[in-house]
Amino acid sequence: LATGSWDATAAVWSTDSGQRVQTLEGHGGAVTSVAWSPDGTRLATGSDGMKLTGTEGMAAAVWSIDSGLRVQTLKSHDGWACSVAWSPDGTRLATGSRDETATVWCADSGQWIFTLEGHADEVKSVAWSPDGTRLATG
Repeated sequence: LATGSWDATAAVWSTDSGQRVQTLEGHGGAVTSVAWSPDGTRLATGSDGMKLTGTEGMAAAVWSIDSGLRVQTLKSHDGWACSVAWSPDGTRLATGSRDETATVWCADSGQWIFTLEGHADEVKSVAWSPDGTRLATG
């Protein structure tokens, strides 16, 4: 189980004991979205701000659950990353933002693939179709 918090952290919890087993720190603002990779080895987080190793601005991050370390910083939005979602095969990650865009990233490299523009308001939700060929935003 993973949760985001207004204290700028994400937490991983044991579903057996209910105890916190890991705290992921480094966001510069509230963690508003979390999503497990399909294989369960990584966690994506979206935030209203991130300040990590010289990276400032609105961003999402990918964390290794084994090490608890940030392995990717996904930064392109001008507004916070409201939502994150992994493609079913785990090769891509989508982020929705308050800047009225949704962006698709390569999950392994963190490289930008494309940005969907034209929303009339913030993108609070992103979801992949079961076969990974379509992305719904809202």
